[in-house]
Order: sequence, then C-alpha cells, then structure tokens
Amino acid sequence: MAVTVFAFPPVRFSAHTPWIERAPVNVSRSFFTGARMVSAAQRPRRETELVVAGLSGDRDGAGYMENLRILLKGGVGLVRLTSRPVNWWLDDVRLRARRQSELVDWTVPDDPSVEWLAGDPVPWLSGRVIYATAITDAAGFPALAITNAPALTVIARPGDLVTLFSPISAESGTTARVMTTARTDDAGAAEIRLMSALSGSGRVNIGTTETAVFEMVSMSDAAQPTKGNWSYNLSFSEVFEDEVPGGFVEVDPWR
Repeated sequence: MAVTVFAFPPVRFSAHTPWIERAPVNVSRSFFTGARMVSAAQRPRRETELVVAGLSGDRDGAGYMENLRILLKGGVGLVRLTSRPVNWWLDDVRLRARRQSELVDWTVPDDPSVEWLAGDPVPWLSGRVIYATAITDAAGFPALAITNAPALTVIARPGDLVTLFSPISAESGTTARVMTTARTDDAGAAEIRLMSALSGSGRVNIGTTETAVFEMVSMSDAAQPTKGNWSYNLSFSEVFEDEVPGGFVEVDPWR
C-alpha cells in the first residue's frame, strides 16, 4: 500500500541542524590477532532536527505544526523536506544571485511581424551563469574548474552543494558536496574540490539544495505562554521509497 508523503508546511525555521548521515557499523576484533574489523550494519540514512516558532510567518506557525501532526498520524505519513545551508544562511542569501542561474521559459509572441525559423534550440538563462568542467585536481581529488564567477570572492565553502548542468541547457543536474573553501581569482576562475566526482561540462549552480523524504520521529508539545513566542522541536529520519511496498504518493495540502 502506498504511503502519503506530505509537503512541509510553508513556515520559517528559527533553527535547524544539517542533514547528518548516520551509517551504523559493526566493529569487532580478531580473537587471534586483535585486528580491527568493521562492516556496515545498516543502510546509511540522514537525520535532521528543526525548530519552528509558533509565531513564524503570519503568526500561523503553530497552526501549521498542529495540522502536520494530525496529517502524519503519529508516523504513518511521511514528509518531504528541502535541505538548508550548512554554513551561515545569511552568506547563502547574499551570494545566491551571484552564483546561480536558471533556465527561462521562452514563449513565442503572437506577432505576425516576427518570423521564426527552424534550427537548434537556444537556451535562455537568467542570473549569473558560471561555467564549469569536471576535473581531477593536482592532489588527485575530484573538482570543478569554474569560470565567469564573481572575481576575488569566496565562491564556495565546505559543505555547500554544487549542481552541474551538462549540457548548459539541461533542466536537471547532478549534485556533489564541496570539500574545501574555494576563492576566485581576479578573472573569476577557481577550482572547487568536491567530496564526490561529477562528469561533463556546462553551467554550475553553487549553494543549491536537495530534497528527500523523512518520517517525523518526534514533535514536541508546545505550551503557549501568555506573553512572547513559543517553539516546536521536530526530529526526522530519512525513508527510502524502496522500503515502502506501495511506493510514495506526494500530496501538497498547503497550496
């Protein structure tokens, strides 16, 4: 039977933890040699915690949280979350327009004076288009060589996500995590070392997000004071679709 996956309510977080991957292992030692032996015990999965203020948004945070509690029925339903920045969120906001671009949908105008000819499609982009090629850096780590980025800027920090769109016109891309801080030179070029390899070349968005499905492990009971704000503390653990016999059915009741 399929499980309903609800979109997370449109509320602001007052605090959050990164998506922390838990990878349980079995550790043992050889009786004869004392050698340490390690093996995976369970499938790695990510966990996160969120704090939502009762007065967030239009002072409707508490109502959204209580509705979510009812919809999830104590853990029967699941929820889709979008990751938050690992590093300071204000840096992410300030840099977003300077290190990301997006495809623009082009509509043919109803104008008889304009003649359109068949040919290769031309992608239209808005924002800062940063070009990237997947490489292996001098130390042997996977990396991206980028150009056309803002000059003399800390363009990526450890833990940031980068998404490579190859070719440039691709609507979806592949994502990797940044290993070390990268700074551009006076021409706007840099190498960004990654924790996993990407392939190809195209455009890259830096400071992207990812999305996944989680079960809500707990939600605190939030007592409303006579004065001031109050908060809900939520904890989540990742769930994979192949763990659910009927798969996922996505629902957004907030729109």
